[in-house]
Amino acid sequence: MITEHLDWIFTGVFYDAGKSGLRRSGRTGLDKMLKKVAKGKIDYIITKSISRVSRDTVEVIKIVRYLRERSINMYLKMKFELHLGACLHRMKVEIPAKHSVGFSTKI
Repeated sequence: MITEHLDWIFTGVFYDAGKSGLRRSGRTGLDKMLKKVAKGKIDYIITKSISRVSRDTVEVIKIVRYLRERSINMYLKMKFELHLGACLHRMKVEIPAKHSVGFSTKI
């Protein structure tokens, strides 16, 4: 995909070997990527799936907000582009709904 865009500059592969992605601590690859984002060295992120960024919904929301504040979009290899505004809105709707369902089953 990158080689198809001659005007793109490859800035690196960021990964965390042996990490599940559930917790942010110890995710040096993710931290390096976000530091490059903060320095303005990354303006577009390509990943296999959102779960490669994080498997923690709250953490995904924080990262998506961080990227959205910097006008950065993410391409998921699942054949669609993640427009972070729509994603964030959807998560805001789904999380309380799932929490409510989980809570109501305990009553």
